[in-house]
Amino acid sequence: MSRKGIRLVLVALLAVAVPAARGSGFLIYEHGAAAQAMAGAFTSIANDPSAIWHNPAGLAWVDGTQVLLGDTFIVPVGSVFLPNYPGTPTIKQVSQVFYPPHAYVTHKISDRVTVGLGFCTPFGLGTKWPDPSTFPLRYVGTSNDMKTYFINPTVAFKLTDNLAFGFGLTYIYSEIDINVVQLMGIPDVAEFDVPSELQGHGSSFQWDAGLLYKGKGFSLGANYRSHFDVTYKGNVSLDTSGIPDPYRAAFPTSGTDQFTFRFPDTLTAGVSVNLTKTLLWAFDFDYLF
Repeated sequence: MSRKGIRLVLVALLAVAVPAARGSGFLIYEHGAAAQAMAGAFTSIANDPSAIWHNPAGLAWVDGTQVLLGDTFIVPVGSVFLPNYPGTPTIKQVSQVFYPPHAYVTHKISDRVTVGLGFCTPFGLGTKWPDPSTFPLRYVGTSNDMKTYFINPTVAFKLTDNLAFGFGLTYIYSEIDINVVQLMGIPDVAEFDVPSELQGHGSSFQWDAGLLYKGKGFSLGANYRSHFDVTYKGNVSLDTSGIPDPYRAAFPTSGTDQFTFRFPDTLTAGVSVNLTKTLLWAFDFDYLF
């Protein structure tokens, strides 16, 4: 197979990766216990070091030097129903456990300036299906896994006693692993199932900015994270062991290529209201584009 053939395999693998990654939790919001307790509605609260992710302006009210570490265990459950497939029409995903970590450290330099450094893994997870040799959708995909690692230095400025602005830059490193079975053959001779795997990695940069206003008994917040493009440089490996000897030499076992994937802009706006001294109501609106 020529380099063009390898590129076609890579494109097919990417076509599998995008919808599968989105369907299995493409954007992960679990980056702080307090924020999770508020069902993610933390943009207008942002009162601990996880503000680095949720709204950097909130750091302006985080005192002293603080460290926040955490992890989230995610156990996806999914299945596909194929009404016209004989035997067992419902096929369950293989059980997996994901644990995206987060870590933040902040330091208040003065009454008006606070700095912080964050680490989190906001895009990823994956799916895995049963035995690729019998899985009826093996030509669509048999497994995929994406990881992204964010390192996010941040600074926040208290513009007035009620209004703050935060800004950050992020270095991003990402890995991707996609498996799919390719139906390949020699024209007018035979066709074969060839398991294919793409392992790639790439890096990029992103910027983010947030505003937070604290009024009497209420807060308003907004946070924006820019889109970013990751160019994955990958190795494609093909398992030709199932092809009979007379034909095996006609197929390559590996190749290299690259593709670029665009991650979305994210805009979040939120409001929170102190209904009583012990009851807080919060609402967030997220828009990805």
